[in-house]
Formats: sequence, structure tokens, C-alpha cells
Amino acid sequence: APPAPDLGEAAQLCTELAQVADTDHLRQLLGRASALLRAPGIVVWLGGVNGSSLRPAFSHGYSQQTLARMQTIGRDDENAVSAAYRTGKLQVVPAGDRGSAALVAPLLAPAGCLGAMAVEVGRGTEQDQGLRALAQLIAAQLATLMPTES
Repeated sequence: APPAPDLGEAAQLCTELAQVADTDHLRQLLGRASALLRAPGIVVWLGGVNGSSLRPAFSHGYSQQTLARMQTIGRDDENAVSAAYRTGKLQVVPAGDRGSAALVAPLLAPAGCLGAMAVEVGRGTEQDQGLRALAQLIAAQLATLMPTES
């Protein structure tokens, strides 16, 4: 079994996320979140003004070329990011033949779902309840930083 997530580090990360003042600091903390989640990459998707689409807004672990290829996706598209945005519930994507899996946690706020945090994880780790909970905690804290209007 993989080691349990470090709750002390998670608490420190969430405390620092509450104090973010600029996007450079946010990107640095996404790097720490990635390490804590044992994830090669994270993408934070934000909903558009009318809520009908999502766009990649922040990330860690992906090249600029990879990010440039990421397109705006529709709220009703058939993918885990759109599903997390629509339902407000964590989505788990099994590895299948690809080799990596994903956890997609909604960014929830009083006004509704603002977007989703997609986390690439290793094969089999998507079933780890501790990692699932940690992804949801980090997404909840990230939601407090996101604008309520895009």
C-alpha cells in the first residue's frame, strides 16, 4: 500500500494557499500540492462567465506546449473535468490502457462550482481514499482563491 498522505504537510499547504497574493506563489504551491499528491501534473480549470465552458487557468508539471494544446471544454462535454464541474463531485478516472489515472475535484464556492482541479496520478493510486480526500481538501482551499466571475 502507498504511504498515507502527510497531513502535517497538507495543513501547511492549505495554510499557505489561504495567504497567496500572486499567481507566481500560487504556481509554486501547486508544485508542492503535486508532490504531496504524488502527481506528475495538476491543471486548474475555471468556468467561464456564463458557466457553459471551462478553460485551463493554472497548472504545474506540464510544458507550455502541452498547455497551449489544451482547449476550452464545454460544461456538457463527456469528460471528468466537465462532470466534476456539472455535478460538484469528485471524479475518478481509472488508468485503463494509458498508464496514468486522474482525480478531478470540483472547486466549490457559495455561488456554485467555479471549476475543477485535475490531478494526474499513477496507476492504481486513484483508488487511494487518502489521496482522494487530500485532492478534495486542496481543491476546497483553491476555490477560496478563485474569482467568482471570470
